[in-house]
Amino acid sequence: MKLSKSSVNSFLKCRREFQYQFLDKIPSEPNEYMQIGTDVHAIAELFIKNYDIEGDFYEQLLDIATSYGSEYPLNTHLYNLSKFFDEVFHDDNVTYKVFSAEEYIHDTVHNFSGLADLILEDEDGDLIIIDYKTGKAKPIKNYLLELTYYKMLVEFKYPDKHVVSAGIFFTKDGSMRFTNFVEEQSKGSFVTQEDYDTAIELLDFIRNEVTENNIYPERQFLCKYCTYADKCEKDGGF
Repeated sequence: MKLSKSSVNSFLKCRREFQYQFLDKIPSEPNEYMQIGTDVHAIAELFIKNYDIEGDFYEQLLDIATSYGSEYPLNTHLYNLSKFFDEVFHDDNVTYKVFSAEEYIHDTVHNFSGLADLILEDEDGDLIIIDYKTGKAKPIKNYLLELTYYKMLVEFKYPDKHVVSAGIFFTKDGSMRFTNFVEEQSKGSFVTQEDYDTAIELLDFIRNEVTENNIYPERQFLCKYCTYADKCEKDGGF
């Protein structure tokens, strides 16, 4: 079965949610937070594909948002994005160029897919992956697994390229969390080869658990926010 960053995260959070969403294919009810995320990603993609390097990035993002027509207030997210893009493209000390944006990649070796929000290329030809999050900022350790999968995907599609780092940009407060990919590291928020191998092994573990029908709910604080809460209760809950 094909897995993705989203399906792995869902499995790790609650196996029944994973079943409903990725096995039973039951659509989840959209909410404000999900829609804000969708809108911000779409606007960022349009900006990257059409930006004027000499223009005011914030004004350009606002113009795109107006044309896009989101029903939610996005100004704070867009302002922080403009500052991020300004640092990336107007830094006199480092030169980055856009390698790709919102690129869907399917790794056929591991049967795993994902969507890379932004991939930058530095002066040495190495790649940096950026993922946007519209929620509250959290420590980078919470995202090391999914950033590892991004590295796997990008290097699968571009085997002559090397992903040296990846990060999360939180559009709500404008903060950034980064990790570097290294062979070995004794401490710190780095992703090592051992971490990479563990991430690959997790894919086989999930597939085996699905095959064995080891799918069950896990009561947790997040249950009250789950879009499948009513169905889960009707199906026997816990």
